[in-house]
Amino acid sequence: MTLTESRHLTLNQNFCTLSEQQTLDKMWKAAANNNCSAIMVVSSRGYPKGTVDLNTMAQAHLMDSGEKISRLELCPVNIIKRGHITNMDPENLLEMWQHREWKFPLVVVNEEKDKDIIEGIILAEDWLKLLEQNYHRLKARISTIYEAAGVILVNKNERITSINQAAINLLSLNHREVIDRLIVDVAPWIKVNSVFSEKSSKIWVIELQESKKILVNCVPLLENDTVAEVCITLHDVSNLSYLASQKKDSFFQSTLDNLKDIMDYAYEGIVIVDRKGFIKYTNEQNTSIFNLKPAEVMGKHITSLTPKSQMQTVLETGQPQIGTILKHNNREMVVNRLPIKNKNGEVLGAVGMVIFKDKKELEKLTEKLNLLESKVEYYHQELSNLRKARYSFDHIITRNHRVENIKNLSIRFAQGNYNILIYGESGTGKELFAHGIHQSSKRSNQPFIRVNCSAIPRELFESELFGYEEGAFTGASKKGKKGKFELAHKGTIFLDEIGDMPIETQSKLLRVVENKEIEKVGGEKVKYIDFRLITATNRNLEEMVNRGEFRQDLFYRLNVCRIDIPPLRERPEDIPLLVEHFLQILCREKGLDNFEYEIEENAIQLLQEYSWPGNVRELLNILERTVVSKQDGNITVDDLPVKKDKSYKFHDRDIHLYQLVQEVEKDAIKEALKRTGGNKRQASQILGIHRSVLYEKLKQYGISD
Repeated sequence: MTLTESRHLTLNQNFCTLSEQQTLDKMWKAAANNNCSAIMVVSSRGYPKGTVDLNTMAQAHLMDSGEKISRLELCPVNIIKRGHITNMDPENLLEMWQHREWKFPLVVVNEEKDKDIIEGIILAEDWLKLLEQNYHRLKARISTIYEAAGVILVNKNERITSINQAAINLLSLNHREVIDRLIVDVAPWIKVNSVFSEKSSKIWVIELQESKKILVNCVPLLENDTVAEVCITLHDVSNLSYLASQKKDSFFQSTLDNLKDIMDYAYEGIVIVDRKGFIKYTNEQNTSIFNLKPAEVMGKHITSLTPKSQMQTVLETGQPQIGTILKHNNREMVVNRLPIKNKNGEVLGAVGMVIFKDKKELEKLTEKLNLLESKVEYYHQELSNLRKARYSFDHIITRNHRVENIKNLSIRFAQGNYNILIYGESGTGKELFAHGIHQSSKRSNQPFIRVNCSAIPRELFESELFGYEEGAFTGASKKGKKGKFELAHKGTIFLDEIGDMPIETQSKLLRVVENKEIEKVGGEKVKYIDFRLITATNRNLEEMVNRGEFRQDLFYRLNVCRIDIPPLRERPEDIPLLVEHFLQILCREKGLDNFEYEIEENAIQLLQEYSWPGNVRELLNILERTVVSKQDGNITVDDLPVKKDKSYKFHDRDIHLYQLVQEVEKDAIKEALKRTGGNKRQASQILGIHRSVLYEKLKQYGISD
């Protein structure tokens, strides 16, 4: 007989008992003939010594079959009394599993006279199988309970946050059409405002069209002594039309009869009393707490079930008691007591629900909720950090007098609420200045929203900047979406590459800039937004205005405070400072905190003579490429992936045209020889001169082969 599929743990008797003095051959035959899952080895007096699993048996079969079982290494067993596992309550299985002090396999014995009689064995897989069975059974029960009645959750704004399929079917609704809508718009006959204000439950019957009758029960869900949500349960009582003409007690009892199946599984324990406190219904889960049967208490006063009940107080005052403690046999249970009223507010009875059989369960749930709340707070903080400026003016490294003046000017601009337009070539650090302005302003603790206008598809500009309402266009989110300006409320919004904004969006942006009001796509309401606007571009907006590519009125609105950032080629004195700074950052990124790169002076000179079309961004990229390819810490001219510009500058000295021609000729000859691998005939063809002329030039300029 093997472990049966029951709600309670039964003993596994699919094993053979052999003496340790018997041979391996007999053990193998016994296991094969009986299809055993284990061999129990006992001493000569019948005391369990250990078990042999299938793997050990297979290895033993390769040994001398005449050897005794005592030669094997046995798996030690743990002894447990029969009374400890018989008819074990499945609800305690998980707790026993988590807190057990014994190990598998378990040998269950029964004391008889002077020796223990082996009753059976429990393997780890037996225990796990029972846990799995009870898990699936509990899951099925919860699913049945949830769909047994219509359930709607409404938040403090009286909007629907959740609805199950039973409620959707009962009200003939579409799930997508009701979430986040006001309950009064979906079901005007469900009034929850009094439940929120009075913190008390309400129950009544509503008659809809086609003689459909709905039993409505609204229960407040408290959080920190305030109603966070209201749980609405709906029951179809259309077939109970005769209840309306019955006496109140009859109506009350008939309603209970029709809800009995639901009540049996709805809570850990439930009891319903009439207006005088006599029990009209209780489920088995409730009476089992007090070691009674439902039939033993039906019709009796509530005090016969528990003398400490406060149900009479609820009946007299009509006020609910939420989350109170009921003590019984050294156990503290968490219970709710709710009055049941008709539509006139008259108390018809009360319902008591055991929410947690032990207060410790509530404490565990509270710990989980606190942990969840901590995680939510962490993610909220992370999201907030993503919407903050990451840089300040301290990150702008310079010794250039012009850039220093621009920094000081930007700090002054930051103190006001003016629109700022930042000009500069690509890679000069326009976004860095925008970060610094926000950090230096009074809005530094508020959001900093960055928008790259060149990266937004033309048809999505309005919805991205100003948001959209539910169903505004095909593919739109059912809940709508906030735009970038709404996210920047009380903070700063930075529109980079403003010159790439479509002309049709510029007109709406102008209204937003002037009035500080937005209207979502597909919406009808206007919303005020408090924001500070910073824009940036590398394009000439004045020329764009002349060509009709940019609105003139918008340009004047944006160009209130203007900042012009010089390109890197106009501030060569900053290059050594930037190189040192970037190399330190790159070393940290590579995990080389104590490693330093040294760059030769002629390499710095080469960087200063380079034109830098990509500005500071290009400098960082070049240094990053150099560091990745370098094995040591010394950077030379040959390590830098840049070439000296072929432009000849006078600087502070005079230079004659003849000398310029000679320098150009010399460089051209060297380049031709390099391309041809030193082949002078091919080099002369590239240069368009006779080979004899090339030889003369080589001799003149001292260029060796």
